[in-house]
Amino acid sequence: MNFFSLNTLWIFISGDDEDRFIDDIRFGLAVLKSKGIDEENIKIFIDGEQNLIHARFGNELGNNQVLCLSALEEELKTKSYKNVVLFTTGHGSEFGLAGNNPISPYKLLKIIRLIPEIERGLFVIGQCYAGIFNHIDAKPTKGSSEAEICILGSAGFSPSLSSSGSLEEKLPKKLIDLYGLKKWTANVFLFYFFLWLYEPQDIDGNGELTVMDAYKFVAIKTSEHINNEKKMWTFSSVFKIQQFKDRVSEMLDENEKILYLQEIDSILELLHIYQEPFICNSRFAQELKFEIS
Repeated sequence: MNFFSLNTLWIFISGDDEDRFIDDIRFGLAVLKSKGIDEENIKIFIDGEQNLIHARFGNELGNNQVLCLSALEEELKTKSYKNVVLFTTGHGSEFGLAGNNPISPYKLLKIIRLIPEIERGLFVIGQCYAGIFNHIDAKPTKGSSEAEICILGSAGFSPSLSSSGSLEEKLPKKLIDLYGLKKWTANVFLFYFFLWLYEPQDIDGNGELTVMDAYKFVAIKTSEHINNEKKMWTFSSVFKIQQFKDRVSEMLDENEKILYLQEIDSILELLHIYQEPFICNSRFAQELKFEIS
């Protein structure tokens, strides 16, 4: 089967309306539209002030409407698709996708499987602690008609990195010109997934473009990006700590000390971040294709 078919529903969800999360979705929308995906086959759910959210999108939003996460189940029950591809951004927690209307892994599975006629799906989980969505019943129960789901996650039980470092250089010029995309603090895992989607590559060399190719590409690029960020921030942390030691006796303003320490703490947190993408139901990933017919 081919996800670039007419019978695929593409869903974006976020439990938070921070600019960086909206820009993650903006990039994804631009990529989908560049691949010829019709607006009517795209749904967007973001918790926040709806009027303000709409205003922060560019022309890649088109006629699409942004709904609250609380509307997800009722909205999808009215749709009839055989395939679903779902992207999550925003914040994560030990209970799943965080927000005004938090969504647990099994709740999300249940909602997606309520779509009439659905047979298969792909979840691309971008937020922190994405591993909460791993090790669940993505395969259908034996003898049931449940949809089979493949899940790709940005991280296990650890934070998912958002970064602006050098990512803007990788943005396709065509999408910059069409949609005015610009530098933002992008979710690294989602960024590289959309980049692969824009220009799919046969990573394993079997002559097909599958979800497994996407996963391998994204996992490698995410790891490379984090390693490069750590190298850069290693030098920055040494400099910042020495600068703080040199100036601390001269600092009369307690707030200045706090700001320095907070910045150092942020750098050290990045240096110790561990982000290992995962795949749930890997066998199914080999069957799910993105070939353009």
